[in-house]
Amino acid sequence: MKTLAASVRGTESASTLDRARSLLELGFDFVTLEEPLHAAVWEELRGMLPRESVVAVRLFVPYPKSVRPGSRSGFRLGLTDAGDRGEVLKQAKETLRVADDRSIPRVLVPVASVDDEPHRRSPGYKRSQDPETAKVFDSYRSTLYELLSLADRYDVTLCLTPTPRRNEVPSLGEAEACLREFDGGPVALWLDTARLPELELPDLEAGSDEGLRSALHGISVHDVGGGVEGLTPGRGDIDWKEVEGTLTASPIWALDLRAGASLDEFTRGREFFEQLESPPQDDQALVLPPS
Repeated sequence: MKTLAASVRGTESASTLDRARSLLELGFDFVTLEEPLHAAVWEELRGMLPRESVVAVRLFVPYPKSVRPGSRSGFRLGLTDAGDRGEVLKQAKETLRVADDRSIPRVLVPVASVDDEPHRRSPGYKRSQDPETAKVFDSYRSTLYELLSLADRYDVTLCLTPTPRRNEVPSLGEAEACLREFDGGPVALWLDTARLPELELPDLEAGSDEGLRSALHGISVHDVGGGVEGLTPGRGDIDWKEVEGTLTASPIWALDLRAGASLDEFTRGREFFEQLESPPQDDQALVLPPS
């Protein structure tokens, strides 16, 4: 039996509270806390959510009071300036404290961005020879290292979110390197269906890489189409039969729909999960819920 979760995000208290209540009533076991989530919204949301009902929170969430409602957070990993990194680390630690206070077992570590220069999009680009990418990855690893002792003290697992994009870190190989470097520490993997087709994962369901499979704590599930992420499965371009093995290997499925998604869209996503748990007996493709 899989653990089923759904994302909660928002900039307005009343609608976010209603959404969280409705998702739990729909039969999702847990919620995840995603960006954007402002301080004022969180103050009300934390009083409504049952304790231990949050399975994961995104790093830097909830936003501090200094971030105005309606604005996005400026915190991001991979900064190489020591002063900037200090502010990032301070806010990251606040997320871990929230996780400790609310018994949230996992913190999802976002990717770090590298400037999207044209040479990183060229066919001859070699990531291993790119000094700027190496600097950003070193900064990412350093921040991760500084957070691990606090995560261990709070009994929180830091979940890396590997990416196939050339202007982001960590790649799957870099995430695996972090897992080896911090082996024995509270560090794991959290995948995203929008990244799976290009991530070139082995077949985790077939057990071809037990190390990766054992490190996998969960997966954010949504479709992507026309450059838009956060769509209900089946409303975009993902070949769900292609990624079904990885989905099956994941112990947590977290439906992560875009801000403004209707409750009906979450309902159809819940139906998609039900079908995944009881797949067809033959080799037919998944039959996605109707619009």
